[in-house]
Amino acid sequence: VGESGVDKRIDVIATAMRGGLTAADLATLELAYAPAFGSAKDPINYAGFAAANVRSGDVRICHVADVLDRRPDQVVLDVREPHELEISRIQGAELYPLGQLAARLSELDSADELVLFCKSGARSSRALELLVSAGFRKVKNLKGGINAWAREVDPNLPVY
Repeated sequence: VGESGVDKRIDVIATAMRGGLTAADLATLELAYAPAFGSAKDPINYAGFAAANVRSGDVRICHVADVLDRRPDQVVLDVREPHELEISRIQGAELYPLGQLAARLSELDSADELVLFCKSGARSSRALELLVSAGFRKVKNLKGGINAWAREVDPNLPVY
């Protein structure tokens, strides 16, 4: 699924699988590159970086199933902007926009497991880094953000 270049990426992944490469090996693959047509690092490389970060523990993720039946010590934080709540929301999530998070750290309990989400995972990854650097240890990023939630839990929510 995708636009131009999908066939190239499928070929690369298929070759990597056949050659016994790991997901982390994808980060260091040298792939054809032309400045007018693409970036120096291919999406395949970025997939490898992401896999390596998860495996090393540098990025802590959880899946939609991990937050469906929330525990009392599990707090879901939406780090999107307030206007995005008009598009979609996860019931019971608390809004902590990324730009306000640093100023609101005192409102959070470091004993709680904090599950962060945004639209797709980029802002919540930055929020996770901020919280970990502030001493929070039980922090996870909801893989795929609210778009994953919409696909898996609430098909009435728009994927944007």
